[in-house]
Amino acid sequence: MRPEADQVLAVTSSLAVLACLRQQMTTLAQAVMKRLKHSPAYEQLLTVDGSGAILAQTLVLETGHIGRLPTVGNYASYCRGVQSTKINHGKQPGRGNVKNGNPDLEWASMEAAPFAIRFSPRV
Repeated sequence: MRPEADQVLAVTSSLAVLACLRQQMTTLAQAVMKRLKHSPAYEQLLTVDGSGAILAQTLVLETGHIGRLPTVGNYASYCRGVQSTKINHGKQPGRGNVKNGNPDLEWASMEAAPFAIRFSPRV
């Protein structure tokens, strides 16, 4: 069964848009790489399995000065990596502050794990 002309046009148009977006993303990534100062934290994140240039940049820029978060638990909470619960007299009245923290850090943290599994033989 041959595709209809409208279907061919729709797919061709979508592929052209994707090519344009891919080019723009490359241009933006190169501009960010030129302007970003490579800190020791960024260099260390590049050694973590699953963390490439974009994820490392996101983690560094969204975290800011790490010294403001006194413990690993505070950082995990800020990354939305721990469950938020309230318990009052042994009962759980609500879900707590589930929207606290940084959603971009949550995204970057959650992206790193599948990349590590897919691309790192060690993991």
